[in-house]
Amino acid sequence: MSKKLIVLVLVLVLVLAACSDPSTPTGTTPADPGAAAPPAPEAGDDGLRPVRLASHNAVVEGNSFRIRYELDIQEAASAAADHGFAVSYASFVANWDAALEVQQLQNSINEGYDFILVNPVSVTGLDPVIERAREAGILYINANNIYISPGAGVLNVGSNQFEQGYLTAREAGRVLGPGARVIMMAAREGNAASELRQRGFEAGIEAEQLVVVHESFHDWNYTQATERMLEILNAGVDFDGILVSQNANALIDAFEITGTPLPRFIGYHDGGNFMLQMIELNRDERVIDFMMLSNSPGVGGTALNIGLNQMLGRELRADLPYWSDIWDDVIALLLPNSIWMTYDDSWDGRTIFEWEDEARRLGSDVPTHWWTFEDAGNHFFY
Repeated sequence: MSKKLIVLVLVLVLVLAACSDPSTPTGTTPADPGAAAPPAPEAGDDGLRPVRLASHNAVVEGNSFRIRYELDIQEAASAAADHGFAVSYASFVANWDAALEVQQLQNSINEGYDFILVNPVSVTGLDPVIERAREAGILYINANNIYISPGAGVLNVGSNQFEQGYLTAREAGRVLGPGARVIMMAAREGNAASELRQRGFEAGIEAEQLVVVHESFHDWNYTQATERMLEILNAGVDFDGILVSQNANALIDAFEITGTPLPRFIGYHDGGNFMLQMIELNRDERVIDFMMLSNSPGVGGTALNIGLNQMLGRELRADLPYWSDIWDDVIALLLPNSIWMTYDDSWDGRTIFEWEDEARRLGSDVPTHWWTFEDAGNHFFY
């Protein structure tokens, strides 16, 4: 099965159990995984169905994940021509301003876009806009940041954030053993993705009998993450490992700034810069264990291809790993995490040292993949 990759082509795991502990929850099956999508416009003289796509994002500039998220959507939109669609792409960025996002969404509805794809600023507050889009015959899907307003009836497509926290904590337990002391640095309070990850971290911490000795947040900000770690080191907190919701590279920098001995384990992060840190630190001997796990920004490209399949009248399968048991009446289609690496193993069997050239090319960018139109159709639809 082919996937669009920044670094390589890989086989994407189709079953969560292939990379998860069997005890990892996979959610419940909703009775109705989404309302019928508006049909795609009729084909033009060129034989292609014209689809005007509006991508709405909370932030892009300065955020490597969001930059790659938008680039993946653009590539998926271009590739849709091979499947009968002429997708024109427009991007709108609210810069974390919820009121501006609502205004931009209303403008997209007024301008008659066929498909609105939203990585929302807030997990609530958009119900009137969503309803207005439906009334206008516009397909509306949320991607990445799951929209948890009860009863909105909107399809969410996101990475399995629970699994990211869970796998990282289980790996920490494997390395450190029961009773090990860990720091827990979460991402952002009130954010759906961060909340799901934290549930996963907590489940893994309990399963491995780890002891959390300090908790904080970094708000997905490199500078803030470094500052929080410096505060912890200066306070003399005694710990064996670090669990962090991305930004592990920033925490390693704090150790280098202070000259403090490294912990035995840190995870997770997904950028090439973090991979290079782990390569350099472990080049001569095993110094620190780690978890590299990609929260793939290709979720936007996948959501686009799911939507295009819906526009052809295809029905989403009801036996997929929807996560509707955390928040009432929320329909969240969770995608498995397929790109991961530890000191001992990886998704493709290569060691981190064999990834050095690709990691250098990535820099602050992250490995990514998205489901093609054909593969999304085969896997997600009847």
